[in-house]
Amino acid sequence: MIKIDKNIPLPSNTPSNGRARLYPWLEMEVNDSFVVFTDDPDKTRRNLATRNRPNGKKFKVLIVEEPNPNDATSPNTPVRCVRVWRTA
Repeated sequence: MIKIDKNIPLPSNTPSNGRARLYPWLEMEVNDSFVVFTDDPDKTRRNLATRNRPNGKKFKVLIVEEPNPNDATSPNTPVRCVRVWRTA
């Protein structure tokens, strides 16, 4: 049998469905941006562009080339990635 815990607060970084947020949609102000390094930038761009946006905020999602600081072998070499800007 599974024990039921009561009065355990949700962590502050989780939405109402209990899953942790991967992207900082709620914290972003106009002209803020973030980058996502991924093996499939086309798929990631499509996924991010079609997500529901909180409170009518608007975002622009583009594929760009930027150096990946997480790449230990060539951190200064530009790679295709996805950048998201909050526009309104």
